[in-house]
Amino acid sequence: MKLKNIAHTRISKLSGGERRLLSLATSLLSSPQILICDEPTTGLDSYNALLVVESLKKLAIRGKVVICSVHQPSMDVLKEFNSIILMADGKLLFHGSHEECKDMFESVNLYCPKNYNPAEFYIREVSRLSPELVESIKASHQSVSCVETEHPARTRMYRRNWFKQVQLLLWRSSLSFGRDLKGQLFQLFVNVMASSLIIGTCYVGISGTSQRGVQDVRGMLWLMTSEVCFAIAYTALYAFEQDLPLFKREVGTYSCSAYYVARLLGFVPRCVIWPLVLVFLITLAVQLPNHALTAVEFFVTLSIAAVASSAYGLGMAALFTSTGIMGDVMPVADLPLFLMSGAFLRLSSLPMWLYPIRFLSHFYYAMDAVSNIYWRQIEHIDCPTNSTSSCIYDGASVLAEAGYSNKFMLQDPTGMIMVTAFWSILAYYGLKREEKRGYAY
Repeated sequence: MKLKNIAHTRISKLSGGERRLLSLATSLLSSPQILICDEPTTGLDSYNALLVVESLKKLAIRGKVVICSVHQPSMDVLKEFNSIILMADGKLLFHGSHEECKDMFESVNLYCPKNYNPAEFYIREVSRLSPELVESIKASHQSVSCVETEHPARTRMYRRNWFKQVQLLLWRSSLSFGRDLKGQLFQLFVNVMASSLIIGTCYVGISGTSQRGVQDVRGMLWLMTSEVCFAIAYTALYAFEQDLPLFKREVGTYSCSAYYVARLLGFVPRCVIWPLVLVFLITLAVQLPNHALTAVEFFVTLSIAAVASSAYGLGMAALFTSTGIMGDVMPVADLPLFLMSGAFLRLSSLPMWLYPIRFLSHFYYAMDAVSNIYWRQIEHIDCPTNSTSSCIYDGASVLAEAGYSNKFMLQDPTGMIMVTAFWSILAYYGLKREEKRGYAY
């Protein structure tokens, strides 16, 4: 399509003709068996118009069905078509080859002058014909001739291997990220930095070594976890919503699994940067045992939780592609998942029939991990001598009261990986459903 010289130009900066060429080239990527083009040469100069028609003719030679409506084609463009259709008053007037069309007009004493564009001649004469003459022309051309051609069996479908598809999709995502760098930085500031500063200001100087500080630390750990999980999940939800029309248009160009994996991997930088900024700012304000090591462990845990949250958001977006349904379903799905985190009720008091929900909650695994990281380092909690309520004497008691696991080092990372896999399977199902529905323009 002669578009290499503008390969790095944004689509908004292309001319009308270049956009038409790009649109046609995009449609050809999926190698459709039937291609219907509505005025593909309109807005193009004679060279590019001929280039487009020649490309379409090559497809027809390979056995594809190509149907075009063409507005005032030049002589060179018209010659490329092996079969033409003339319409009059919304009805079929003629269908056949160039020679048959010429003979039909000459049969009613209409001769095309030499060196005159036949297309313009046909259009002009058809617009002038009386209804009676049109009926006589139609009657003189009752049969439609069929042209039988043999197409060699050398044509074969070719698709890039799966890893190359993922690589190219990631490359495209990186271009979009670079072009919207200001928007990404704004998201980072609003979603992470502002929230981190507010949380850090509210919890400045807290410590888990006093009875009053136990609840403060619990709240700080929950807010730190929920900010990462919610922000990443909803960012993935709405980002996927914007990409879905493009995916529908490119059905068949790449596999659903390659698209989803590339989309999930595209969120990995965000899953690292956002927890890094949030943990750094919050932990500057609070007192932590083994401060640097604990902060690093928080960061690693929340980064894994962010990946699981990305899969959750992408899965919900793929299952419920309508914007209205997404907005209604997502908060309802969030409610049982974050209730299972242990921040609002004792997990040990849950009914048995609610236990399976806990193992699908990325909030639970993230809270279990950060709580164990912090409280297992608290060996003693002060108890006032004049206290009238029962005291918690160490971090292990805090964990036992909340109902968190003793095997968090293996259980929580494994659980978050399983949650990621679960939502990824659902997202793949949703994408396959959209793929079966076919193209969407």
